[in-house]
Amino acid sequence: MAVGVPPNPIGSYAINGFLPDKEALWKYPAISDGWFRIHNTIRAEMGKFRAMLVRVSQETVMQDWQIDALKTYWKGHFQIVHTHHGHEENLFNPMLKERVELPAKLEKDHEQILKLMNKVDDEVAKISSGAGSTLQPVLKAFDKYAPDMKNHLTEEENICVPLIRAYFEPKTVGDKVAQIMKKMPKTEKGAFVHHQGSQAEFQKFMAQEGIPFFVWYLEFKKCRTMYREKMETLVQRVLTGVQPANTSKKELADAINFDPSISWKVA
Repeated sequence: MAVGVPPNPIGSYAINGFLPDKEALWKYPAISDGWFRIHNTIRAEMGKFRAMLVRVSQETVMQDWQIDALKTYWKGHFQIVHTHHGHEENLFNPMLKERVELPAKLEKDHEQILKLMNKVDDEVAKISSGAGSTLQPVLKAFDKYAPDMKNHLTEEENICVPLIRAYFEPKTVGDKVAQIMKKMPKTEKGAFVHHQGSQAEFQKFMAQEGIPFFVWYLEFKKCRTMYREKMETLVQRVLTGVQPANTSKKELADAINFDPSISWKVA
């Protein structure tokens, strides 16, 4: 299915007499929407965590610092997914259901994804050092979770984003985005900023959402640095065995470019 194309005619989702007549009001492409951008963050973290698992599984004996890195990174990823699902369940889905018949599967999928994530969580908690230790149970659990999550993200992008743009004015949605950005925990906000790829790219998002340019310097840049310190340095060290000296792109190059076939630039 093409990106941004719902499986059914857009008008077939309508309820309560609403019409899908708002698309022309949107001045930026759907792929630049915040929903796509946070999904790209989640995708990136999934890829990096698996790369970390593979790298550490190549060791004869896992080191304590490697184990700590895996546990810390997974905890952060789990939290950002939990926060994102909360935004969907408490803000966007109720808004959508005022005007459209939202497929029940999209919300039901959250329950299944949580079960799969809890299984990964259980296996990550069991990781220990010493001879005979293995990451295979974690990899097995993660490889069940990741495909379901990726399919769910794509399904939301193909259904929810087009419905929002067809049935809601940008201002209505922008108010929700502003609410999210104000309340999002700093490290999670930093993950979102970091995975846009550059200051210039994130500032495109700021402009489209009506966020004043100076907020970059007051908040977003600091959150990005915090995320890099807490999370991206873990990826870099695990992949290379070397603790990065700082949070520059040069020092974090292996983590940032963990998969050269993927570009996180969205617009």
